[in-house]
Amino acid sequence: WQLLANAGFGFRAPNVFDLRTLGSRPGNRFNVTNTTLDTERVVQLDTGVRRRGETWQQEFTLFELRYDDRITSVSTGEVTPQGRDIVQSVNAAKSRIHGMEAGFQVALTQLVELEAVINFTRGRQELAGSSEPADRIPPLGGRLHLNYDSGRSFGASTWLRFADSQSRLSARDVRDSRIDPEGTSGWATAGAEASWRIDDAWRVALGFENLLDRNYRYHGSGIDAPGRNAYLSAWRRW
Repeated sequence: WQLLANAGFGFRAPNVFDLRTLGSRPGNRFNVTNTTLDTERVVQLDTGVRRRGETWQQEFTLFELRYDDRITSVSTGEVTPQGRDIVQSVNAAKSRIHGMEAGFQVALTQLVELEAVINFTRGRQELAGSSEPADRIPPLGGRLHLNYDSGRSFGASTWLRFADSQSRLSARDVRDSRIDPEGTSGWATAGAEASWRIDDAWRVALGFENLLDRNYRYHGSGIDAPGRNAYLSAWRRW
């Protein structure tokens, strides 16, 4: 058994994009500069438990993030002659994000191992006395991975990745052209790979992704995932 706990503090100084962006932005917005931005700050807390046996191990972790003075885009109440809402980045938001991570690995045989991971995150943010869901929070998701290792030159694996739908959107998410205003649909995708260790230096792999040819998108991404795909890769170690 292992028990763990951690507390951390971090910050992010405004970058050039935060300070100097001027012009059109997604969601029918026009951004004006703000050279007086201050640093964002975050406190992180997490605690969990791990347990290991002869042929398996498992872990479970809870975490919370507390952001203060987050840089966020707010309306100035003005509109450009072209009809775009004029916005500006300011240190005005607070966010509280919490969630859990869980996983396990088990050796089904001496050659076959099963691994599973699941993640859940939820968050809210406050701005000008109002509260709403935090920006671009991923939905419940995870993966299931089955690995085979011959112990010699051949290995193979197959996997299933999935994500639930996400309809808890902030006002910024709704305006974001990368996100459907109704939310992101859930999805699942499968893949497989076979690999050969030619010698101690060379390894070659042939893999297939999105075997079911599903149309899906990671929440917050600007592009859909590719369809059914095959790849051939090689590694050389010196």
